[in-house]
Amino acid sequence: MTTNESGATPQETATATVKRNRNGWETFIKTFNESDSYKEVAEKLGIGVSSVQVRASKYRKNGVQLKKMARVAGGGAGAKLDWDKMKTFANGLVQSEPEQVSLTAADVGTVEKVLGSSEG
Repeated sequence: MTTNESGATPQETATATVKRNRNGWETFIKTFNESDSYKEVAEKLGIGVSSVQVRASKYRKNGVQLKKMARVAGGGAGAKLDWDKMKTFANGLVQSEPEQVSLTAADVGTVEKVLGSSEG
């Protein structure tokens, strides 16, 4: 059986990690309301900032009062999106009309020859 440097098996390590990161609603609410930022809550609970934001949003939608915190700006889940810039970028990648291709009689003959040889 394999163990890590502390002598724990992979299953024991995984179980310890799950137990460490599994926080009940009482712990979450108390920690959240005693903290100053989503990042602080995440660090105290051993979970990701986005997990804290999602969980807080879900609790609020279900009537649980949690203190207000500013969302993290600058590319995180709370960053303001520039929809017009995104549309312009996406529209530049998608062609509105398929490109027209002109084939000569020789090109058509070559295509027919290739298709004919692949059937047999």
